[in-house]
Amino acid sequence: MATAKETILQAVRAWIKSVTGFADDKVIPHGDSGGGSRPAMPYLTVQVLGPGAGVGRGEALHSVIPSTGQLQEMLRGHRRCTAQVTAYGTDAAEYLEQLKLSLCSTTAQAAIAAAVVGAEVGIANVLSERPGVRLRDTGYEDAGSVDFEVTYRIETTPEDIVAAEHIGWTITVDQPSNPPPDITISGTADL
Repeated sequence: MATAKETILQAVRAWIKSVTGFADDKVIPHGDSGGGSRPAMPYLTVQVLGPGAGVGRGEALHSVIPSTGQLQEMLRGHRRCTAQVTAYGTDAAEYLEQLKLSLCSTTAQAAIAAAVVGAEVGIANVLSERPGVRLRDTGYEDAGSVDFEVTYRIETTPEDIVAAEHIGWTITVDQPSNPPPDITISGTADL
């Protein structure tokens, strides 16, 4: 099973490829040049920054396996993190602008959903931008970066849990000294 960071990375790469039309080897993880030199320009890199911050409170979900009656529990939480996208080449600013504009595109969001079925990853907002040129070897190149807010869901694998097998209760009703006398009810139930 892929880690949350890897799942987010692949979802963001799928989104970029759907928006820009770039091939897989032109949208690479940050720091990964395929074991050799950097790809020919233009290209984009993606880096998922840090672990996600919690959004709201996690929840415990319970279910019963119909065939066995076994009770199971799964934990789920929603998180946010940052994906930094850096574009290189003479049209770097244009590629980043396309990505920013696509945030409201249902087609682009569908590409994310298709890349990571069941993970509920979404690209939400632009957090910051850094346009400009960068030093490369002995010269300068056009480049720019945009940080995007990513929302996602994490969950645990369902685990068997023990259900309550016996519940007991006692109910006592106190009356003043007048009749009727005190009433006490006790009981148990086996589940």
